[in-house]
Amino acid sequence: MVEKVMKTLNQADEKIMGGPDFPVGLVKRRKEIEKMLTESKSLQCFGRFGLVGMGGIGKTTTAMSIYNKMHKKFEASFFCLNIREHAGYDRGLEDLQAKILQNTVLNVNKDKRTYDIEHRQKKIEINDVEHGKSILSSELKGINALIVLDDVDHESHIDALYRPLCTLGAKSVVVITTRNRDSLKREQLTEIYEMQELDKESSERLFHWHAFLKPEAPAHLKTVSQDVIAACKGLPLSLKVIGSYLYGHESESDISLWEESFRHLQENEDIFGVLRISYDHLRGNEKEAFLDICCFLIGKLEDYVCIFLEGCYGMGQTLLNVLKSRSLVSTDAEGLIRVHDQLRDMGRHIVREGKKDRVWEEETANDVLEDGGRLSTLRGLSINTGMCFPENEVAMCPELRILVVNNGNMSGTDSHRHNSSRRGFLQKVRCRNLRWLTWENASFEHLPPGLCSEKLQVLNLSGSNIREVPAALPNLKYLWLPGCKNLKVLSKPIGTLMPSLRGLDLYGCSQLEGLDSSLGKLTDLRILNLSECRVPSEIAGT
Repeated sequence: MVEKVMKTLNQADEKIMGGPDFPVGLVKRRKEIEKMLTESKSLQCFGRFGLVGMGGIGKTTTAMSIYNKMHKKFEASFFCLNIREHAGYDRGLEDLQAKILQNTVLNVNKDKRTYDIEHRQKKIEINDVEHGKSILSSELKGINALIVLDDVDHESHIDALYRPLCTLGAKSVVVITTRNRDSLKREQLTEIYEMQELDKESSERLFHWHAFLKPEAPAHLKTVSQDVIAACKGLPLSLKVIGSYLYGHESESDISLWEESFRHLQENEDIFGVLRISYDHLRGNEKEAFLDICCFLIGKLEDYVCIFLEGCYGMGQTLLNVLKSRSLVSTDAEGLIRVHDQLRDMGRHIVREGKKDRVWEEETANDVLEDGGRLSTLRGLSINTGMCFPENEVAMCPELRILVVNNGNMSGTDSHRHNSSRRGFLQKVRCRNLRWLTWENASFEHLPPGLCSEKLQVLNLSGSNIREVPAALPNLKYLWLPGCKNLKVLSKPIGTLMPSLRGLDLYGCSQLEGLDSSLGKLTDLRILNLSECRVPSEIAGT
């Protein structure tokens, strides 16, 4: 019975991708594409398909719908989301290669033998892109899989992620979504499906459901709503966002707002201009929360994001609900925050052109580090340890709410010089308002004092060399320390010094000397992972 339950859980809904609330126009598209995929599979011919179209036209949504319908028909499956976004990060392509392997090779029922849980959790190490290509090609050989590569935008994406899949089994299907048809020219795909704009009837249905929650507009808004629908030009994202923005404005006195929105659409033909109307009508903290998410929090668990927003603006779920109601953000089936890439790019464009108080790109981060004065105004910063850090300066970052430190690859004298300046900078940095710190695989043994903000809510030091966690973190909600093999001491008593803790992950902390019984005082604790670490007798007996 236990084996049956485990098998069911391991094969269940973790692969289901989130779908739209109102799947207007999807059925026709999905059936057309599904027919192509089914014909390919029945002929035992490796199917390679492209979904091509401009941003906001529904490529990802359509691919998700197909994936949800068909993934159980294959030995293994994976939906590789937002490749263009992730490929821009340091080691982004290597991480995507590892994810494909983790979600296919380690989940397939091979030779009627299912991999055990420990094997599933094993981290796949990829040295570089070429190494990853070799592993993909060899490990996926002969497996009949459904793999979706979403938002492919460059030759390097094709080379690193698609071409190594050529060894998949004969009944496999690979689907690529892209705005750039030229990126598929050399790949000899089975078929390329051009995504067309929604027709008039589907556009009306999608817009009406978001603007009125019913299939028709009120009589006094019929004319102007038709004008707004036409101005959205059949783009599902525009129809959805503008409809959500106008929702709740149905009285006759609101006609002027509708007419104003129509004029805005006429004057702004580019997608950013169309979508910005919804952002412009958000309130102050709602705008800030949207920009925080666009720059740093996409793909994070909703609960963590709520905690962060609450720490910054005094409310979390309320702000998220507003953004969801405007169709600016969503939550997928795994509870992760998602933002359409066009909306994400719009938010980042707003920061670049105006506020300039959030930095998530390496090039901009280098400029900020060179100009120490800008650090004092930053609200969010993502940096790479391979950057050149200012030396012998105390960096004051009084406004910084979120800091993400990524490890870069260096060697020789440059490595020594960068490591020295990095240690000096991060030891001296002062972030008294910091709410979120992510620094995986950090080399330090003690968290720098300037990063130990009493307002810190989320702390992720996975895989770090840390030996001791500071005690003075009274507002901390989530503490992630998996793989910290040198960790020996936690704050003691942790139940008193971190009374707000909701999540504590100590997976693989094999050197941990102990936790005291005050852990039982954490009345709000929801997640506790002590796998592969010494479980103190005090806890075992509670």
